[in-house]
Amino acid sequence: MIRYMCLAVIFIMIILAGLIGILSIKYHSDTGITLLLFAGICILIGIISQIAIQDNRIDQESLQRADSELPDSLKFTGRKGLIGPVCYVTEHFLVIIQGGFLRILPIKDILSMEIKKTQGGYYFRRCFLEITTNEKTYQIGLAESMPDTEMKNMIAQIWKKKE
Repeated sequence: MIRYMCLAVIFIMIILAGLIGILSIKYHSDTGITLLLFAGICILIGIISQIAIQDNRIDQESLQRADSELPDSLKFTGRKGLIGPVCYVTEHFLVIIQGGFLRILPIKDILSMEIKKTQGGYYFRRCFLEITTNEKTYQIGLAESMPDTEMKNMIAQIWKKKE
């Protein structure tokens, strides 16, 4: 879905760039401004296509496999949105649901997991889980009531499955 939305935006931007070019030629406007507008549109196209590529790295087969390993309660809440983090370990995947986003990370791609403390003000959480993969680092905020021992047990469980 995100991929199609990004393609639609890119298509619209290309049409706009063409219209800007045609209008600038027709009305003999300054070519410097036209080139700047065209460069800005090209940069936006590049940014949007990069976002589309990053968000769609998980192939459908992996997604269906992870979906079959999830319990029914998480299948529903993960898609409808959930406030607060939920981490669930399946046989091959770490599933993170936070703030309405569903992340499915293959366990084999996880390089490190670490609980880090924050020293922020009122709006900051006490600690977060930092997960580093081959491609990206994820930071999952943890609730104050979530005990560190529970997270450490989950991390140990993931390392056992990784071996």
